Amino acid sequence: MKKLIFFALISMLLIGYYIYYSSYPISKGLNNKQITNSIEDFYNNNEESKIKINKLVEDTSFGKHEERIILFTTKNDLQGYTQLEKNILGRYKIKFVALNNSEFEYNHIETSDGPYFLIYGRNNKDINSIKIPIKYSLDNEKKIYNLENEIKVKPENAYYFSVRSLPKKVENSYMDSNEFAKLNPTLFK
Repeated sequence: MKKLIFFALISMLLIGYYIYYSSYPISKGLNNKQITNSIEDFYNNNEESKIKINKLVEDTSFGKHEERIILFTTKNDLQGYTQLEKNILGRYKIKFVALNNSEFEYNHIETSDGPYFLIYGRNNKDINSIKIPIKYSLDNEKKIYNLENEIKVKPENAYYFSVRSLPKKVENSYMDSNEFAKLNPTLFK
């Protein structure tokens, strides 16, 4: 009887480990082709319109838990990103994939390390920096706060990309589009 209980306990632990391990299918050492396939599989399983990734533009880790953001372009000239979450074994799973076709995109990202913002886009104007006017609210407050951030851009790069942390108690943030246009007139010429 003790052997049966021991065997059942070991079996449950192995099954639990397998489920946990397989739910984070991307290992740290995967090459670009394997990462591309993972992103395409994740997106194409959930959407009617299918994507085919042309190129991985940027792959960056951020935060204490080393979450990753991967910026990419598609064959039909869209740009997008995916957010990867890391487990204790050092493997990653895709949290989501987002696409857009504009010259810039702002997103508020919630992580286990707190809130972040992501800005990315196409550098068609050979710009050197971008000023980002962020508005945000804190937990349980109705007041809107302002924050201005500037990112440096290498003019020779076709895309710009930045992930930055926000104050810990930020509930939601957004970019003020009108103020963004005023602060970055070269983007709109």
